[in-house]
Amino acid sequence: NHCHQFSAKGGWDLLQNEIRSQIANLERRLNLKQDYLLSALAAITLSGSDQLVLDMGDKAFSEDLPKWVQEATRAAGELPEEMKFDLRKLFHVQIQPQTEIWTAGEEASIVITFRSRIQVEMSFTSVLVEMRGTAEEERISSAVLRFTNDGPIHLKPGTTSVLASTQQVAFAGWFKLYTVSMSLEKLRLWGNFESEGHGRTPSNVLFKSVGSTPLEVSLEDTEDMPLINGSENSARVRLVTGNAGYDGTVEMQVELKTPESLRRDVQAGIHLVDKDGNDCDSVLESFDLRLEPSAAHSVQMPFRVDQVVPRYMLESSLERKVFQAELEVTARLSFSHGGMPRVISRQKSKVLEFVRPLKLIARLESVSADASLLSIAILNEMKEMELAILGTELNITGKKWFIDRAKPPPHGDLLQQTIQPASTFHTVFPVKRSSDISSPDEESLVCLSVEVQAAEAARASQFLEGVCNLEALIKEEKSFVVRRSVEGNAVVGSRVKFEFTVEPILESSKNSLAQELLMYEIKYDPKEWVVAGKQRGKVVAEKKSIVRHIVPLRSGLLSPPKIMMVEAPVAEDPYVFSVDHADQILQVHVLPAQHSRITCEKGVQGQLSTSAGSWRPEADSFRLSNNDFMVEKL
Repeated sequence: NHCHQFSAKGGWDLLQNEIRSQIANLERRLNLKQDYLLSALAAITLSGSDQLVLDMGDKAFSEDLPKWVQEATRAAGELPEEMKFDLRKLFHVQIQPQTEIWTAGEEASIVITFRSRIQVEMSFTSVLVEMRGTAEEERISSAVLRFTNDGPIHLKPGTTSVLASTQQVAFAGWFKLYTVSMSLEKLRLWGNFESEGHGRTPSNVLFKSVGSTPLEVSLEDTEDMPLINGSENSARVRLVTGNAGYDGTVEMQVELKTPESLRRDVQAGIHLVDKDGNDCDSVLESFDLRLEPSAAHSVQMPFRVDQVVPRYMLESSLERKVFQAELEVTARLSFSHGGMPRVISRQKSKVLEFVRPLKLIARLESVSADASLLSIAILNEMKEMELAILGTELNITGKKWFIDRAKPPPHGDLLQQTIQPASTFHTVFPVKRSSDISSPDEESLVCLSVEVQAAEAARASQFLEGVCNLEALIKEEKSFVVRRSVEGNAVVGSRVKFEFTVEPILESSKNSLAQELLMYEIKYDPKEWVVAGKQRGKVVAEKKSIVRHIVPLRSGLLSPPKIMMVEAPVAEDPYVFSVDHADQILQVHVLPAQHSRITCEKGVQGQLSTSAGSWRPEADSFRLSNNDFMVEKL
């Protein structure tokens, strides 16, 4: 009776909305789930009718709209099977690429803009955009490109933008919009856009992709970068072209970020070096580059170490890495593809790892009640760099022990020494125990300072300091020598005999062994070995050797299990004795589970007769009859 207030279209929309509401209530009571969901969606659609908005303004939006949105969400979860609904009845959709041109083989993104007339928020679990593509060398569509988003979508009244991406663009060519769909439980809002934008010419196609990246950027650095004041090194930036080559401009920015110490006792500064030799944290270079297909261009990026303040322990751990810094390269490529100018960016990063140049080791030898020998070894851990020792200073704090300066070191002084790569300098200092026992609790610390210089850093040097407790070295001399042996042919998956003996070095060690106060424990890499039988047991003085069986898990040259000695009975925090494996370089040759063997014997005229063929001395090689492999003369 009040439809006369509206235009014909607006009146019918209002009347349909009222009737739809009554029908929906009846469908809900009759448990007609699909029909009820359609009625709820129709009510949502009619609430935003353009004509109603023109006729009634803000009054056009039903007060029941939030209820219908909730009812539609609930009904979508109760559907027995998936149901489609026209997306464009609720939302207007527009698609734009995030970048003007895509690159084949790489990730691509689009921005989906939804315009909603519904005056409440609607949420969906996901969105899917499908595009049909036509390759440059083909005339018909050959692939479908799918874009998806991360996480739920909340479409608010007005305009909402959603980012969707695909992991890889299939090929170089043209793509046009095919379908857009959104999911809400088992409800799928779906729109087919294939009829829009027909045509195969580039002017009528929405999106364009070109061939793969013309330049790949990689970062390489040298091994064994020493952490020494003044030492210089460099990372190499490689630009490698694809099949099409490269002709354009490269603008490259290199940054050194987040220098980080891997040890509390080491501080340092790492800086890039510009063309003028000045320290900086960022370098910008721009140059024209023309490369043939599959060619490469390298750019050296030097950097310098300074402000190093390390204080290494004399008894250093096995970990050599002490400092790191992240090098980041951003390359902006400007070139032309098929007459079309293009600008793309490539970014690569690499963590530079710096190592300590020296390892300082201290030992006590010939320990007695009032005198001993302090053994100092300095190992050059650089594989290719010669290190020069410019000076040293050795002291023992406290009054318990002192260095006997009256006697010269038996193996030479530490001053003015040059240590070759991967070599060790060793010397021994006589030390005596003082008769002054006025401070029995005072620590005796061995302090060694070494001034070292790298070969290429002729004007700079670095002081490395080491500190250790002399009393701890005395306790550590309570050690043992372990000798290991592996008998038989080792084959992956087969048992092999593993035998080891434990021999005490000092009298105190012999007493611990005689009193059966020692436990052995077999330590091994579970990726390489399995130990059959007990892996821990008591060391019996009368028993000269201990036998176990081990099973290799992979082929190659493997280091056998090691032996650890602890006090017995084992406490919560047992004392671990120093163990010297006399056969440190021992390796076991493990054969694969399936292998072939060729037997051969020397003939009368120098000919080798084998089970698979013959070989004369003048021949360099012979091939087996089944061509599986060839034996060469060494």
